Amino acid sequence: GIARSLALAKAKMVDEASRQEVHSVMSVMKEVIKGLANAPGAKTIVLVSPGFMLPLGTGLDEGDVVEEAIRAQVVISSLDARGLYLESWVSDIDKSYTSPEALENKSAFMNQEAMVDSGVLSDFADGTGGSVVRNTNDLDGGFERLTMLPEFTYMLGFKPDNLKANGSFH
Repeated sequence: GIARSLALAKAKMVDEASRQEVHSVMSVMKEVIKGLANAPGAKTIVLVSPGFMLPLGTGLDEGDVVEEAIRAQVVISSLDARGLYLESWVSDIDKSYTSPEALENKSAFMNQEAMVDSGVLSDFADGTGGSVVRNTNDLDGGFERLTMLPEFTYMLGFKPDNLKANGSFH
């Protein structure tokens, strides 16, 4: 009855707020990348976030941001701001009042949710050549690691044999 209707209304409100927030994050990421596109030198974005999911049916895709970053030669690295993950998400109160099967299901669900939430952060980093720091409470150290210049850089090139310097495309 009434409780169900209230719960559904609240769920819809939370879902809409989540969709707007994710849309805002993705739009800001694209704008920052566009702003960096013509900047000289190495360009890196460090995204500090507890992670988020991309709601289905929104048309939002982390691939769009990754493609934009690749075109602009921007590397995205991510710092998972949630800190250290727990092996068990079950509280002492839950242990007292819940069956072992329910506790196991809750822990599995929470671990799966943590992995999904950090998936977009990993996709940004993996797709652009960045790094991800997660599962640590040393956020300062993680941020420092992500902002350090690489120890080594490589420049690859080749010179083809029998190249005719006539200005045409080869």
